Amino acid sequence: MSHRDSAGPVEFTAYAFNEDRVKSETAPFTFEAPANPTTTTPRAYLIGMGVSVSENAKWNLKFAANDARLTVEELSRSLPQYEVVPVLLTSETGNAPLTATRENLRTVLQLLSGHDVSEENKAKLLNADQLQKVTPDDLVLIAFSGHGYTDLRGILHLLPYDVGAGQEDFDKVLHRCISSGDTPHLYFPRYRR
Repeated sequence: MSHRDSAGPVEFTAYAFNEDRVKSETAPFTFEAPANPTTTTPRAYLIGMGVSVSENAKWNLKFAANDARLTVEELSRSLPQYEVVPVLLTSETGNAPLTATRENLRTVLQLLSGHDVSEENKAKLLNADQLQKVTPDDLVLIAFSGHGYTDLRGILHLLPYDVGAGQEDFDKVLHRCISSGDTPHLYFPRYRR
């Protein structure tokens, strides 16, 4: 966003088209832009989620956690214009904490959107103290390495660590997955349209 000499509203609108080229309703949003905001270095929040170990051992992978780690490292080096804040959510063998959960991703997104989060949930994250409400100049990238599943409606579901043990049918664990069909209130309780 460019700097302005005077404060005032800036109107944003968004819409989408489905596969039949039918346009959705237009969603307006008004942002009260400040006059000449203070200049700070923009931040790049790089969220890498890699699920090598699952509660259901049938879905374990060998390299997913390392893929997420390497993706965040490579992106960190390629964004010199940003102050990079890496966030790794992984599940892997060894003594590393199992952080690749739906709840932990939700906590990250809530912190980045400026919502209040319990200290208990923050304590589960590395770099939680560096996660601040994003500004229009910041960048948020999410990289996922693990199993995914697209249901019959075309909704993508990503399988976190905590999908439950013993269940081998994707359709029966979808309620535990991270879904492209999730409504914002699942991640942001005070979300209003």
